[in-house]
Amino acid sequence: QIFMKMVSDNKTKPFEFGLFHKAIRAPLDLYEWGNSFFEPLIELDKSFLLGEKNVEKIERYLDKGENVFLFANHQTEADPQVISILFEKYGFEKVAEKVCCVAGHRVTTDPMAIPFSMGRNIYCIFSKNYMENPPELKKDKQMHNISTLKAMSEMLASKEGQLIWVAPSGGRDRPDPTTGEFVIRPFDPKSVEVFRFMAKKTKKFCKTHYFPFSMYTNKLMPPPDTVKSSLGERRQAERGPVSVCVNDEINGEDLNMLEFAEAVQSSVIEGFDKLCAKHKGQT
Repeated sequence: QIFMKMVSDNKTKPFEFGLFHKAIRAPLDLYEWGNSFFEPLIELDKSFLLGEKNVEKIERYLDKGENVFLFANHQTEADPQVISILFEKYGFEKVAEKVCCVAGHRVTTDPMAIPFSMGRNIYCIFSKNYMENPPELKKDKQMHNISTLKAMSEMLASKEGQLIWVAPSGGRDRPDPTTGEFVIRPFDPKSVEVFRFMAKKTKKFCKTHYFPFSMYTNKLMPPPDTVKSSLGERRQAERGPVSVCVNDEINGEDLNMLEFAEAVQSSVIEGFDKLCAKHKGQT
């Protein structure tokens, strides 16, 4: 009932997101509401988190005021809620609440997605996949992204440690048409490098760490087979297991742009393969 009312309200007058949106926790806690909405779709007894030691390490970094980037693959619109649910299952509630997602315009403009986005910490950008649609707005979108990155840079330089989840592929993974198996979408090295560049600029204020982050979430709301430029895609919710793998930290000091992006993506793929193998072992 809450969801349908919010969808109706956002069709009439869409909620306006700033460059950075802080999760709305009162009067209605939309963070907890979003988690509760998706939790019944998750087979929690078959869902898991790998890399607990790395989450503990991330927690220590944040406590010291240091920053952490989670470079991840992306599979469903419910990925942020899955992270929270699994982190909470393993006792990392405080870490889960600190996650800030770099989110594309679809989840901040689609009335079906807006209610859930309102409950998350979000840096709002335009994905490269939609930058030229329509062409006449490309420059405005680029300027918007620059402003968002500037806001992020200021947050990275603050005293409070930042935990930022970003999908450098610019979109969701999709299944291989021949096998039906989900394949990690290629990361854009330039996208990875933008965030590393910002971190280097704030190095004099605090240290930044990079963790590849693998997600197995496609059982919940599989994305459409093809990328659509328009809003309002059909959603099909299903129940199933989910998992995430927090892979070992990567020190990119001595790696160039391509080497660093390759190291990050290889680690994400390796982690995803571990998740897939563990899930197959459950059947």
